[in-house]
Amino acid sequence: MVRCFTETDMMDAHEYLSNSEVMKYIEPVFSLSQTKEFIELSGIKHKLIYAIIYKQNKKCIGHLIYHPFDDEFSYEVGWIMNDKYWRQGLCTEMTKELINYSVIHGLHTLVIETDQDNEKVKRIAEKFGFILEKNQNKLIQYRLRLKNF
Repeated sequence: MVRCFTETDMMDAHEYLSNSEVMKYIEPVFSLSQTKEFIELSGIKHKLIYAIIYKQNKKCIGHLIYHPFDDEFSYEVGWIMNDKYWRQGLCTEMTKELINYSVIHGLHTLVIETDQDNEKVKRIAEKFGFILEKNQNKLIQYRLRLKNF
């Protein structure tokens, strides 16, 4: 389940944002104060990310990135998840649902940006037909065209 972040998600978010394995291809691990600032700004205030809630225990296990990218009809998508929940198909399931949701809501393209060494994200992008568009300074960008416009 995906929902808006709340203050009560802070410690769960810190659990994955302070994990070096989770943050390996993203940025340095977050301190508790950095987690709090990130969730308050990106999750609660600006709604650039959304809490991923595990159905079985109602725990926030990660966040979904979903926000306008380079214009109003192009959105960036991504996921950062607690490594205890990896290899369960959750990112694949979310990507499929986001593509369907985006088509219904008239978006033209979805974009995934990741480190060129992040094989997990590259596999998901390629699985859903995202096309590699840019590769510079270890950052790669995939784009999926949802509409002919």
